[in-house]
Amino acid sequence: MGDGSVAESGILFSINVDVDETTLPALQGLLFRQCPWGWEESESEAGRVRLTAHFHRLEDRDLTAGMCRERWPEAIVSLAEIKELDWALAWREFFTPVEVGDAMVVLPSWEQGSQVEGSRHILYIEPQMAFGTGHHQTTVLCLEAVIRLHRAGRLGPGTSFLDLGTGSGILGIGCALLGMQGIGLDIDPAALANAETNIELNGVADRFSVRKGSAHTLEGDKPFDLILANILAEPLKRMAKDIVSALASGGALVLSGLLVDQAGAVAERYEGRGLGRPTRYERGEWAALVWA
Repeated sequence: MGDGSVAESGILFSINVDVDETTLPALQGLLFRQCPWGWEESESEAGRVRLTAHFHRLEDRDLTAGMCRERWPEAIVSLAEIKELDWALAWREFFTPVEVGDAMVVLPSWEQGSQVEGSRHILYIEPQMAFGTGHHQTTVLCLEAVIRLHRAGRLGPGTSFLDLGTGSGILGIGCALLGMQGIGLDIDPAALANAETNIELNGVADRFSVRKGSAHTLEGDKPFDLILANILAEPLKRMAKDIVSALASGGALVLSGLLVDQAGAVAERYEGRGLGRPTRYERGEWAALVWA
């Protein structure tokens, strides 16, 4: 059966988990660790909330299902398989624009040429299951932080940036649309391919490129004026030394992928590396830390 990937089988492996409102935050936290590319939320029967996630690998889906059943015996867990084509068509039906204040809007690739109100930057994304489309709160938190710093004059043309764990490239593309120049790193070749597609869609290949790598492969690169890392709490803590070393003196650092109750421990790790106290922003259960 191989690794159960879409490329080999054309099948995605799905899980539906129905829980009550009190369990929802904890389940969101687990899913963010198991499938940080995101999930769907909808109403279920009897006032419950249904969270639906899709996986490339059967083993990953089944592991997540087992964790849910063990932690929340009262949850209703169901499994399914869907064709890749069906998933792609569902995106076209349900993809909604993501508005980042009055400065930027994220649209799907098939809406190229669309008009938006005001002078907002349009960021196009080719949706793929495992990589960010802008709908997750942590992505919005990061884009909002970049726009806030840009408007304050801290970022602009000439600013160098690093998008660590670039995924779809959405954060790096946002920076490039604001005139900055930088690179994105990811360890997943499929993510890099998706990012390259999105870079071409947005016409920013002259300002943003991606390559395989992570924080510890940055030796030889010049320090960056801005580093963005929308990953997970534990990897962010482990990479603190490398990330701080890659940050230019007086540079800006934006970290997210954090649940609110994880933000303090992550901040302490970076403060211990010589950074001051960060500004903290929250959206629902999610947080971003900004040093600037």
